[in-house]
Amino acid sequence: MAIRLALGAGRFRLVRQLLTESLLLSGAAAGLGLLFAFWGIEVLIAIVPETVRIPRIDQLVIDERVLAFTLLAVVLAGVMFGLAPALQSVRTNVQDSLKESSRGATSGVRGRRMGGLLVISQIALALVLLIGAGLLIRTLIELQRVDPGIDAKNLLTLRIPSPDRPENVDPADLQRREVFVTGLLENFNRWRE
Repeated sequence: MAIRLALGAGRFRLVRQLLTESLLLSGAAAGLGLLFAFWGIEVLIAIVPETVRIPRIDQLVIDERVLAFTLLAVVLAGVMFGLAPALQSVRTNVQDSLKESSRGATSGVRGRRMGGLLVISQIALALVLLIGAGLLIRTLIELQRVDPGIDAKNLLTLRIPSPDRPENVDPADLQRREVFVTGLLENFNRWRE
């Protein structure tokens, strides 16, 4: 950056270049993340065995809110992480930077501290994510070993679909359904006694 400034590049042009690079990198990362998410949904649906019943797994999709959040995160991350080095490169004294680079140093003390701080924070965040993922996997494994306290043998289940939007259903159908469910519950209670 110091060489570009010494050759006559404008400071605004350098800031614009660094922001563009940062936005392109964050956009490419978000694109790969969304691609893996779409593939992950297909893989999840394919690997779940038939014996495990996950309600509405066939309706699993990435909705518009997730895509909007991803776009917002891409723009914010691109601007935040592109603006810090851009402003730092604009503030540097060209002569001092060129003198330091001629001695073999790639950045000043301040730049090395900032880089070290970023590396430490990335390692800390990655460690927190790994610990959280490990605990989640351990919890899921332990939950499958827990006795639910009921005997699932000779169990009868019944699904009564409810309308998604009652305003689109004929009121007579709703009334018949209510009579059916009420009668079913009464018969069940009599049978239990």
